Amino acid sequence: MASIPDPPGPGGGGAGAEGGGEYKIEGVLREGWGGTIRAGRYLRSGRRVTVEDIRTDLVASPELIERLGQVGREASGVRDPHLLSVYDLVDNGGALSLIAEWSDAPTLAAVLRQGSLPPELAVPVVDGILAGLEALHGAGLFHGNVGPETVVVEEGGARLAGTDSMIAALERLKAMHDNPLPAQLEAFGIG
Repeated sequence: MASIPDPPGPGGGGAGAEGGGEYKIEGVLREGWGGTIRAGRYLRSGRRVTVEDIRTDLVASPELIERLGQVGREASGVRDPHLLSVYDLVDNGGALSLIAEWSDAPTLAAVLRQGSLPPELAVPVVDGILAGLEALHGAGLFHGNVGPETVVVEEGGARLAGTDSMIAALERLKAMHDNPLPAQLEAFGIG
């Protein structure tokens, strides 16, 4: 659905454990808010990516899948040095996966397990988080799950993992689909 040239290339492709499609799955990293997050590799270039398998309950209707595609297209267009980019949304025979930029940097959660941040590191981290949110909000998107697990701490600052903004949007859309809200919310583009 949504894609950029490298990765994944126009049209996207599958993300199969055996290396089928355009992505090879290399292993489970952790359980994320929206599903299992795996390490992967874009086969054409060898570039490392993250692959987040979206929970099936979040894509239970065609309307939610279409909305996720729309949010994915919007998110893939947001390029900011304070965000890990969303590259693609692939359909693996009904199971959806989000493909995003890889970072070798530790999460803020991992850094904090070592102790508190000194001010000379804390200020750039907070600045990076705020700059990433500003970029998302400027594109009409929201993150919805900012926390130590969704922030990577790189030299000179921090970056937000962008796939969480899509999963947060989908989670809210599913809740509204399951429990319809008043029509006036349409004015806010939420319905």
